[in-house]
Amino acid sequence: MNPDIETRTTAAAPTMERQERPRRGTNRGKLSSQEIEEILGSSGFEAEPPYPYRAAQLRLVRHGGRMFKVRAYRNSEEARQRLMLMDQVRDLFVPCYGRRGRYAIFEYVGKNLLHQCPDIPERIGAFLAELANIEAEPLADEEFDLWCRMLEDAKIFRPRTLDFLKRHYHRIKSPPLRWTLYYGDAMPRNFVFTEDAKFLCIDEKHLRIAPDGLNLVLAEWRFPAQAFAKLKETYTAKAGTAQLESAECSRRILFYFCVAEMAYRLTHARPSKLHGQKEVHRERRLLLMIAGAGWWMRFSESLRWDPRFRMWRSWALLRRHGRAFGRRCAVLRRWSGRLRREANDTVVCPGEPLDE
Repeated sequence: MNPDIETRTTAAAPTMERQERPRRGTNRGKLSSQEIEEILGSSGFEAEPPYPYRAAQLRLVRHGGRMFKVRAYRNSEEARQRLMLMDQVRDLFVPCYGRRGRYAIFEYVGKNLLHQCPDIPERIGAFLAELANIEAEPLADEEFDLWCRMLEDAKIFRPRTLDFLKRHYHRIKSPPLRWTLYYGDAMPRNFVFTEDAKFLCIDEKHLRIAPDGLNLVLAEWRFPAQAFAKLKETYTAKAGTAQLESAECSRRILFYFCVAEMAYRLTHARPSKLHGQKEVHRERRLLLMIAGAGWWMRFSESLRWDPRFRMWRSWALLRRHGRAFGRRCAVLRRWSGRLRREANDTVVCPGEPLDE
């Protein structure tokens, strides 16, 4: 048996307000080391070199009459940490059958009945509330310093501005916030509704650690007002919003979110690609506003950043319109070619009058 292979059972660990009966069609035991090797070999991941700026990749593999989802993370440590977080909320995600190195094997849910689920916002609210009820260790100073170095290397901020943000972070560390599990993309596209009426998350790569309340803050940004009202009602009933009631705590939560999101984007895209992202542009401005940066610092950062951002956005707009123009030209060429062929295929016999 390969010692690098970690096999896992698919039985869900019971959590609050969840029935402890096994899910039909998902509790199928565990895979052997040989089966894990065969599934990874069929995925083709091992024949490809790892790409440092690529997000966790996904491929579907059929093995033994069943479908599996193979996830390739950037390194084995990232895969190990992600599965450690999943172990605390197993019944909220699709089961994981095993891991070897930076690869993890999950069950593939082929039939998604999400269109038959009438209360999607409420179920997402319950999902986020259960994550908020799992306490986690707070952010270490070393990790925050690492994020700041990443932002400096990518030239997101000037060194003087980053020193100012570090000082602000150390000022707001106390009193400590409550930290919980956090899901960064709680949208309906990342969930499935199974035949046995289970609402499961299918994309585990967004599971991280963050201050309590960030799940609700992001949901308010992304959901329409009516859907968010239903989501918040369910979330509040199961987890509460005590930490968000303080304006100071809310600003501290948003400060963490802006730094963490920009650092997270740097691990999945080249630094130069971030200059054209609207989300990074918004997070930079929000971060400086929360930290209380003076008008001269904000102006200096805008003077340094905005021209590159506008250039990238203009180039992206030009490429999009250029591709649309190219598609229209291709359609015109196909139609003109068809008309020429039809004209060439028309044969007139000698002595036969043309139709008027």
